[in-house]
Amino acid sequence: MKSAQSAAPQPIRKLRRTIVLALMCVELVFAFSILTGLYLNARSGYIRISSAALHQAARWGDYPQMPQPRTEERPARRDPDAAGTDAVPFAVLTGDAQGNITVVENQIDALSTQELLACCERVLALQTEDGLLRDKQLRYLYQHLPDGSARVVFASTVLEQTLLRNQLLLSVGILLLSSAAFFLVSSLLSRVLVRPVADAFERERQFVADASHELKTPLTVVLSNTEMLLSSGAVADERGLRRLDNIRAESQRMRSLVEDLLALARLDVGRRICAPAPQCFSYIAACALSGFEPALFDAGRTLEEDVAPSLYVNGDAARLRELLDILLDNACKYSHPGSAIRVTLHAVRRDDVLCVTSEGNPIPASEHAAIFRRFYRLDPSRGQQPGYGLGLSIAQGIVSDHHGRIGVRNDTPQSNTFFVHLPLCAAPENSAQNG
Repeated sequence: MKSAQSAAPQPIRKLRRTIVLALMCVELVFAFSILTGLYLNARSGYIRISSAALHQAARWGDYPQMPQPRTEERPARRDPDAAGTDAVPFAVLTGDAQGNITVVENQIDALSTQELLACCERVLALQTEDGLLRDKQLRYLYQHLPDGSARVVFASTVLEQTLLRNQLLLSVGILLLSSAAFFLVSSLLSRVLVRPVADAFERERQFVADASHELKTPLTVVLSNTEMLLSSGAVADERGLRRLDNIRAESQRMRSLVEDLLALARLDVGRRICAPAPQCFSYIAACALSGFEPALFDAGRTLEEDVAPSLYVNGDAARLRELLDILLDNACKYSHPGSAIRVTLHAVRRDDVLCVTSEGNPIPASEHAAIFRRFYRLDPSRGQQPGYGLGLSIAQGIVSDHHGRIGVRNDTPQSNTFFVHLPLCAAPENSAQNG
């Protein structure tokens, strides 16, 4: 038994993906905003503590008898506004007008006296009130004293950067885990949200399939009886024969519509290629072109073909032939009389690329996506041709079932090129088809 996901029609699957994507985007924006705010708040707090430690440590410069061990007479580093500053290693250096630098205090074990002196010379040269030496992981405070000397206080940012890095890693982990959990919730929620739409879609699809199937039998009876009347000679007057011809023509048009509706109903079910197998697309294209050439000749068109041999596609041969027939019929209908229809099939990277080019009224770029919609007719001039606007929708469904893509482009101002990309596959070992 197929799963609900695999059995869901393509529009329903697309709606589910859209809902999941929208919910995930909202979740990511909120989670990222919250985690970024927490990170920036923590960073601001660490900077504030480090700055407070710098100003607190600057008071040690008022006791020139350092660097002997701290005594009880020295002021304890306690400040209600500088909580946590005891955990920040610091160093205090002074420099006189003659350029002599003295280390008053050094609690930064990672830096030697020579490295501290070099850092102090850099700060004295800059003469900025405060800043950061990133290469040494130091934050500094520069003070110009009344006697003409200068005091430089350093605070290590190693602990600060370590804590910020750990918080960043923790935030990324939380973001990934929350996204994974929210993805599962969004997937389940999307199923609940689209269930009414899926039910309505299924009822509509079932109605189309049932109605189309029920219409086939009476249409077949009407056509067969019409053919019998025409061939038996039971109706001899000209008006009666003309009416029978009209009945036959309209019944054939109705049967074509019913068959297209049945094809679309099958497409709506989902993937229908039960046992895909390697198919020689070159051979299928050659057969389709050979079969269609008389119709093109009768319509006053010429055929130009360039089909590379031995190109294989994993799929269903009958469906691929139907795809080619639809594109060729479409090119024949909407091309100018006496023009050429060009069909090419080549391998491009990992795809078979089929192109069907016809000369006619160009399809505007704004309509390139719309022409694949069901019952869509581009303009009144194209509406003069027989058909119901279902062929390209069926072609798109066939291409989608073969994991490919179809589109249209205007290579010249007076041409339309329908292109199909289908994934290449390896040829079977015992292939009798050689295209």
